[in-house]
Amino acid sequence: MQSILRRLNMSKRGENITNRKDGRWEARYIKYYKNGKAVYGYLYGKTYSEARKKKENALRDNAEASTQKSAELFNDLINYFLLQKKYCVKESTYAHYCNLVDRHIRNELGSVQLYDLTAYKLQTFTEARLLIDKYIYFYNHQRIQTKTKLTPLEKRSQFVA
Repeated sequence: MQSILRRLNMSKRGENITNRKDGRWEARYIKYYKNGKAVYGYLYGKTYSEARKKKENALRDNAEASTQKSAELFNDLINYFLLQKKYCVKESTYAHYCNLVDRHIRNELGSVQLYDLTAYKLQTFTEARLLIDKYIYFYNHQRIQTKTKLTPLEKRSQFVA
């Protein structure tokens, strides 16, 4: 019984390839994003491997098409991000974000064109972003000020209450 179930559901986790009732294999992939939501494309094949190859080709074509469209610098994307944050956080927090971005991100990725970003560069950027997020969390939630013996979040909550 388990071998039959394994044959019907061969897809590995996250591949979005399933066996349909009519016997065909369906591969689902993200074509693009619209209003922050993923728009999916569907491909069909007689076998699992055929559907997987079609999906890989579609993803490769989709990546090539999207990279040709964008000649913007990563710096422009950073500026857009900071502009959005400017009106969502306090002025001092925004200044702190600008300082972190200027020191850690702009030097590494600011002059890179968006279509030139590789998986390695994105991975290092993601690691840097995680480190920055951890530092911001520490700075606001865990760092104890010497005068008040409170974290900044606890001190702010005193004024609200």
